[in-house]
Amino acid sequence: MIKAIISLESTCDLDKELINKYNLKIIDMSFSIGTDDYSTDLDDVNSTCLYERMRKGERTSTSSINTERYKLFFKELLKENLPIIHLSFSSGLSNTYESALKAKEEIIKRKKDAEIYVIDSLCACGGQGVLGILSRLKCDELNSIAELVDYIENIKHNLNHIFSVDNLKYLTNGGRLKRSTQIIGSLLNIKPVMRMNSKGELVVKQMVVSRKKALKTMIENYNDKKDDKYDICLISHADCINDAKYIEKGLIDIGLNPIITSLGPIIGSHSGPGTISLYFIGNGR
Repeated sequence: MIKAIISLESTCDLDKELINKYNLKIIDMSFSIGTDDYSTDLDDVNSTCLYERMRKGERTSTSSINTERYKLFFKELLKENLPIIHLSFSSGLSNTYESALKAKEEIIKRKKDAEIYVIDSLCACGGQGVLGILSRLKCDELNSIAELVDYIENIKHNLNHIFSVDNLKYLTNGGRLKRSTQIIGSLLNIKPVMRMNSKGELVVKQMVVSRKKALKTMIENYNDKKDDKYDICLISHADCINDAKYIEKGLIDIGLNPIITSLGPIIGSHSGPGTISLYFIGNGR
């Protein structure tokens, strides 16, 4: 058995019950809606009415975590006298990994015996959360930190992220979709099905016609990529619980018991209401 601290950014989108159950440490992040500023430590999509306000046209933004904030976070965790394994948000989507790594390096310059392992998860949202859960469970099976780090570095490449959005304008506003594609796609009711690639980047996998087809395609993607040795599966939704329930039923029908969580404000601010995502271990990505 390994005794270690497993930490993540609040982009992992796990609710407090899951965070406490798996003893995970979370560093909070900041976001804004209109002229109002919030922190994920105190506020969530419900308390801020994030998706309702986005539907009304309010602009949103998020702030990445700088090196100094990571240093404070790690220093506080080091008081527990345990190794820290930090599963950072994908470097393919943010500079948080670089900031966390720099914080670690600066701490170790002054405290040579500090054990901090910063891992680029190449994951986002619930995928990052699933990696945190698997890491905690593996602590009960392995005997050394080196074995655990090796496990995480390998399993992360098999952690599948399948996404779809209901309104293309949020991807357009974030620069991930051309304006012309948004206009044509909206007219034809085209919905993108996206995935995270091996570099931890969000890419379009295919375009389908209608929301229902997108949801069915996500379930088909699970069946095509699944690794039967793992039954952990997580669904995140941005104020579209009925769509999450639709995917849940499709997975229950094949013997799974998926976890449903709300898509948090950091990713939700960029993907918008109606975002639906599915995370699972597969045979590669």
